[in-house]
Amino acid sequence: QAMADEVYSKLPPRTQERIDDAFRALFEQSRGLAHSGGFVRDSESNNPQTQIPLDLVPSALGRLNLPDDDDAVFTVFRNAASGWKGGSYSEDVAMGGEGEYELGVSLEDWRSVCAVLLEDDDEGDGFVREDDDNSGEDVYRGEDESADGEGSDDDFIPGPRTRRTRGSTRNISPDSTATPPRGRAKPRAKDTDVTKLTAKQKQAAFDTFALFFPDVKEEELKGERIMIKDVQRVAGLLKEKIKAEEVIDMLEMFSTSLDKSMSYDDFVRMLAVTGMI
Repeated sequence: QAMADEVYSKLPPRTQERIDDAFRALFEQSRGLAHSGGFVRDSESNNPQTQIPLDLVPSALGRLNLPDDDDAVFTVFRNAASGWKGGSYSEDVAMGGEGEYELGVSLEDWRSVCAVLLEDDDEGDGFVREDDDNSGEDVYRGEDESADGEGSDDDFIPGPRTRRTRGSTRNISPDSTATPPRGRAKPRAKDTDVTKLTAKQKQAAFDTFALFFPDVKEEELKGERIMIKDVQRVAGLLKEKIKAEEVIDMLEMFSTSLDKSMSYDDFVRMLAVTGMI
């Protein structure tokens, strides 16, 4: 979280304003649905803990000209929202069918994720259609990827229609594993046998996993799951700059969970495959 907050603070004022305006518009819309158009105080919509319902996130992304149907991006927001089951939206608007509050995305989390997605958007409107400009460095369909269809199981599958996008957000097929950046071979993450690790390697993996959960007791650590916000927070502590698509790649590649969170075993497998232990 610290890293993403720093990225947001360094964005051009115009881009910060666009991020906040998109959130504020959807917040006012959600409150309007709940209170029949009641007045929304500016101080309330600017509160970092104020939320918009998770199902309005695609509409908010559309206001920023970001893909509004990208499963990978939505998964990032779902993970960010997983820790927020109370708050301004859920208390005032709706409850789930079994009495659980609907998930909402806070302004703080909205800023964090959008800041990483718009980090290179220096002018506040740096979006192009994929079929209008294929010469940029951010186009992942490169010359080294043949057009004969070989290896297509690992390729990103485009959506059914042309949509506005940018290099830092890619449409990831929900049935495929995300392709790593060009030039790096994709490891067979789920084929690695972690039981063959030495005691020293296992201890190193455990110690590294513990960095993500400093407040969790050792005996409870293996039950935790790593999400996008945990990666961002640790990266900030280590002064590492990790882009959103890199985090998404990692979670997509090594997670064995439908919500793309990473279990302890997934994490150990990642360390083993990448040679980090």
